[in-house]
Amino acid sequence: MTYEEHLDEVTTLLTEEFGMSDEAAIQMVMRAQADDFFSGHDDDPSNLHPGTRSPGRESRLQQVQIGFAGRLQQAGVDPTLNRRPMPTQAKTAVKAAPKAKAKAKVKTAAAEPFLRFYHSARLRTKTLAVLAALEQADDPEKHRETLADLVVELTESGMDYYYLRALKLGKAGFVVEQSARLAMSGAVKLIGSVSRTFIVRMDAAQLLVVSRHIAN
Repeated sequence: MTYEEHLDEVTTLLTEEFGMSDEAAIQMVMRAQADDFFSGHDDDPSNLHPGTRSPGRESRLQQVQIGFAGRLQQAGVDPTLNRRPMPTQAKTAVKAAPKAKAKAKVKTAAAEPFLRFYHSARLRTKTLAVLAALEQADDPEKHRETLADLVVELTESGMDYYYLRALKLGKAGFVVEQSARLAMSGAVKLIGSVSRTFIVRMDAAQLLVVSRHIAN
């Protein structure tokens, strides 16, 4: 089971077994990830080999009950409660549909509505330089950290354009702007931490896909 599959499985267990909403489960997993809760996943050799048999569902459920006990209690959820067990076959069928839907979106992306944001000439120059270096590198994996830094900077710039600039144009006031800036700073920090965790684990092919996505 890969790192991403492990996070997906934990999120699924939180929704199916403990009755949490998708949004609440995702937020809990993201915060746990930002706290390096899952850093031990790759320390287990069985997780690094796709052909190795993964622990059963009941075993993973016990791991979630133990590891997330404090977080579940803070959210008002009984960590000993097993609400809606679902057969593995049914779970697989539920997950198959979103994957097919995602593929369809990729094929029609060019025809879909979209939003863009403006950023500084300096950031544009930096973006093109980082992407070019990664594309031309013999070993793109050496550029993981640089790409992760760029993604964080682009995220912050986009958030500033869509949220803070709108408040300034609307003359919402100093207090409102500062409150929004504080909230946005926390959101960017969380998103940056999560995105960095994934990017620094990507292989060369995955890094090139992300690079081309940014360039387009």
